[in-house]
Amino acid sequence: MDLLLQAALDNPGTTVYFVVIFFGGLYLIWRIRLGLRRSYQRRQSRLKMWRLFNPVREGSPPDGEHTVADAREEAMDRVEAQFSVIKRVLIPVTGLLMLFLLALPFLGNMPAAFLSLIVGGITVLLGIAARPVVENLIAGLVISFSRMLNLGDTVKLDGRYGTVEDIGLTHTVIKLWDWRRFVVPNTRMLQVEFLNYSLQDRWIWAYVEFQVAYEADLETVRQIALASPLDSENFSDREPPRFWLMEMREEGYLCWVAAWAEDPARAWTLTHDMRGALIMEFQRRGIHAHMRHHRIGPRPASIFPMDERADDETA
Repeated sequence: MDLLLQAALDNPGTTVYFVVIFFGGLYLIWRIRLGLRRSYQRRQSRLKMWRLFNPVREGSPPDGEHTVADAREEAMDRVEAQFSVIKRVLIPVTGLLMLFLLALPFLGNMPAAFLSLIVGGITVLLGIAARPVVENLIAGLVISFSRMLNLGDTVKLDGRYGTVEDIGLTHTVIKLWDWRRFVVPNTRMLQVEFLNYSLQDRWIWAYVEFQVAYEADLETVRQIALASPLDSENFSDREPPRFWLMEMREEGYLCWVAAWAEDPARAWTLTHDMRGALIMEFQRRGIHAHMRHHRIGPRPASIFPMDERADDETA
């Protein structure tokens, strides 16, 4: 410290440099703390809005053992711990960076061999021993400050459907629909593509795909499809169900029926309710149909309704 003060007195330019670095570092630390507090409050508010923390609606474990309030409280504790660790990492790193910049003018006075030894040792340590940890740490910080992934979001990654349970500094934990935990390194979360059903809108467009033989009456099929989600408790009546004739194939025509749900968990169950209603009604009327897969996600943008009368009949 005495060396720094003496250098500042001997060289006015060095004094200006020291003042800029010192107060710039203090400002940067203040901005980091402010940004962390705002991000923390935003994520806490987001968690308070969620009513379900599971990718699928079910009754296990029994009520009282792990309620929604318990899950919300645990998620808030994870957010608090996450930002506490981030604060403990970022602020000291910023302080060390500020000290390095303050000592930078004096590096020229050090022996080149000694300086090369220090730089080489740090490079080897970070490049070999600590590389995976440092990479995941940096990726964890990026994810934490990004709005692309938050606790409680329902995602689909590598064909695995679940809810983000924890975002640590090195790994992200996804609670799958069957209650298993999928642990993903943060570096991989930044490299792979994934679907986030909760990113912008909590409303989910759930749809079922099925195929019907040409012998079946198309208008009857359309009416059955539009009625399939109405008796489900997971159906949201913000908009009537929609029906599309997707393709004309050799063995029959391909159809979609879609309806809104309030969140991904209800959308998951809604698709199963719709499939069950379709199968039972087709069996009762003797209509031969082939069920395909179901999906949940945003409304398809490249297709158009076969008949706008669906709005009037189901309103």
